[in-house]
Amino acid sequence: AEKSGTRLHFEHSPTEIDFKKKQIGFSNSKTASYDLLFGADGAGSLIRKALSQQDPKQFQQSTDWLAADYKELLLPTKKDGTAALDPKALHIWPRGSHMLMGLANLDGSFTMTLYLPKEKATWSFSRLKTDVDIQQLFEEEFPDTLALMPDFLSDFKSHPEGSLGTVRTSKWTDGESVALLGDAAHAIVPFFGQGMNLGFEDTTTLLRFLEENKNDWAKALKAYDEFQRPNAHAIAEMALENWAEMRDRVGDPQFLLRKKVEGILEKEFPQEYRSRYGMITYTLVPYALAQQAGQVQEKMLQELCSGLASADGLDLKKSHQLIQRDFLPFVEKNKINLEKYL
Repeated sequence: AEKSGTRLHFEHSPTEIDFKKKQIGFSNSKTASYDLLFGADGAGSLIRKALSQQDPKQFQQSTDWLAADYKELLLPTKKDGTAALDPKALHIWPRGSHMLMGLANLDGSFTMTLYLPKEKATWSFSRLKTDVDIQQLFEEEFPDTLALMPDFLSDFKSHPEGSLGTVRTSKWTDGESVALLGDAAHAIVPFFGQGMNLGFEDTTTLLRFLEENKNDWAKALKAYDEFQRPNAHAIAEMALENWAEMRDRVGDPQFLLRKKVEGILEKEFPQEYRSRYGMITYTLVPYALAQQAGQVQEKMLQELCSGLASADGLDLKKSHQLIQRDFLPFVEKNKINLEKYL
């Protein structure tokens, strides 16, 4: 950025903004004028809050906190330096209202994230007062991890308790000079792993509309807001769905059956079927379209799995008929390229 001529200024926390005069005041008593202002200042964005204060009817903002908090713990490598769990897998201990999740680190250890309700539950952070309480939680809920996590008790007591929330904003731009991007516009919970990708996509989308509108910022910002905001709302909803899925549904045999059936559909009909997860993770299909495709697929999977005891008994002929009847018309109508995978 500096090589391209950009000047970077640190220790300039914004404190006040005058959108009419296009001026920003900073905590070090300095002020600056702007032609274009991009609010990429995170989930606690001052730019977003200032827009809301300026025009609360147009710029409605909300933060919905997840009912559970989290703590990160460590599952180290074995004494010989190898991984104690499969490093190529995501590990989940689903328990309904709470869960433990393990993600591999580069050195073979795992970051274990414990999600518990904040309060008013059998197991909640507010009720874990003593070492005995914490020990009992792991002995009753996650006993197979005890031998693998020798320092879980000290980790639990010394590591901070974090909160997660979803930020929604009813409008992301103001005229031809202000735009919100990234978490400032749409912070989401991490259960689909798309928060950073969504922020990058904000930038590429804005640049695309700027090019299409021949550098007319007013038109580009308006198009960016109208196109990208529904996509952010869609992935925010799907991330919350995944939270319920991970903490609870991955332990449901019917849910697992549907996932196995969907895996067979992708393998048997690779030119005609892609799962919602695949479209979101491996393509640039807009999130809102992928969400709508998932609703079509859910109805198909319910029909295919009705009365099915095992994925081995899946009727491939019927599966193909449903794909051609329900899914492909949606794909063709919305011009989705199923073959263009990243």
